[in-house]
Amino acid sequence: MNYGKIDAALAGALAQDTPATTLPVFVHVVDNLSEAQAAELARLGMPPPAGRKIITADASPELIERLSDATFVNRIALAQKLRPLGENN
Repeated sequence: MNYGKIDAALAGALAQDTPATTLPVFVHVVDNLSEAQAAELARLGMPPPAGRKIITADASPELIERLSDATFVNRIALAQKLRPLGENN
């Protein structure tokens, strides 16, 4: 696994004694994915990027490891639920 591409929150979630079966992630990819790279994402079960640079998905630790080793992936971050401003919960 290429930990240089994984943010601290995701690394912490992966390091837990009993990691979750899937984790919500943001996968940041290169600007211009080739058809072969888009096909590789599809083979990994990722949704097609459709021109986006950030893909959201629920990923297993194994998938995160494979994505971190892909040359066309820049960064993988743990996704967090967004809240309205001013909400304290």
